[in-house]
Amino acid sequence: MPHLVFDDLRPHSWVGDQGVETVAKDTDSVDMYTVDWSGDLHEGETVSTSTWTYAGVRSSAAATITTTSATTTLSGTCGDAKNTVTTSAGRTLVHHLRFVPVLD
Repeated sequence: MPHLVFDDLRPHSWVGDQGVETVAKDTDSVDMYTVDWSGDLHEGETVSTSTWTYAGVRSSAAATITTTSATTTLSGTCGDAKNTVTTSAGRTLVHHLRFVPVLD
């Protein structure tokens, strides 16, 4: 299963029973989120294209991809994001993210 990559300053995430990765997000923050697809790629396979769709959160910078990951920068209120990638082998992979408010 793909997963988000965090630095030491980011809150942790968890995967719910629906397979949606849930992340605690401060609604005032602007953060970069990277989905690491390397565990889902076959040997020699790479990420060719990446598309993000959003509901409730906003992308505040252009999304980028590497051969094994997809990155977006999000701001605004909490909500959902979906990353769909196409691989060099022609496979389509999807990862759903849900952003919930950080509790004080």
